[in-house]
Amino acid sequence: MAIKFVTQCKVCKKIRAEEAAGTSKLIKRIYNSRQYVKGGESLKSIAKDYQKDFQYQTLYKHSRMHQAATEDDLTTARLNRIHKTTVNAQIDKLVRHQDVRQEIMSRGMEQIESGEIKLNANAVLSAANKEADIESKQKDQAIELMKMVQAFQSGELQYAPPQITSDIE
Repeated sequence: MAIKFVTQCKVCKKIRAEEAAGTSKLIKRIYNSRQYVKGGESLKSIAKDYQKDFQYQTLYKHSRMHQAATEDDLTTARLNRIHKTTVNAQIDKLVRHQDVRQEIMSRGMEQIESGEIKLNANAVLSAANKEADIESKQKDQAIELMKMVQAFQSGELQYAPPQITSDIE
């Protein structure tokens, strides 16, 4: 049974506290749960017994991220999570909606020029209208941002810390 202790995890803290006290009840219950053993105890029932220490979602996340049946399973799961986040971040950097729209429009223009696609007046007007809407929305956002910055720079708006009121009297 493999476990990677994380200091911020409430379940990991509870397991360590039980081990220090000489009992390992929680870790055994988690390993014998439905997460690892067919027909085992549910994580919800385990969470009910420890509701003072942590919630069900915390236990579920712990069993997925910090605990596994074998060391290889734990390592594989961690590597898959790291790979997924880094790949998604790289895709986000590479693909911007404006780039995609521009690529689609350029390919469409090539197909129109080669005669593969024939357009009618409605399609042309619809595309022009959508492009104009996008441009106007971007301009509106830029104008709103400039107004907001100008209001703060001129001193019209000043940051006022929230007022703390007390209901206790």
